[in-house]
Amino acid sequence: MNLESKIMDGQMYVSDEMLSLLESEISRVVKTFLTLSSPVKVRFKKEGNELIFMTSFSSNRVRPLGFVPRQFL
Repeated sequence: MNLESKIMDGQMYVSDEMLSLLESEISRVVKTFLTLSSPVKVRFKKEGNELIFMTSFSSNRVRPLGFVPRQFL
């Protein structure tokens, strides 16, 4: 089940599975622009009634402008 279907089904709760889905969705977007040197990590903390999500990753270079990912060719 992907992230969009979980949100549409009202299953938006924080679990290891949800964090894993966020990591994979964010990774796909980030890999379009950057060459990652470490995996994307997503963490969260609760402040009052709000959930705050934090992402972290390392990149060793930016992909050139005009780069078209193989999946779009």
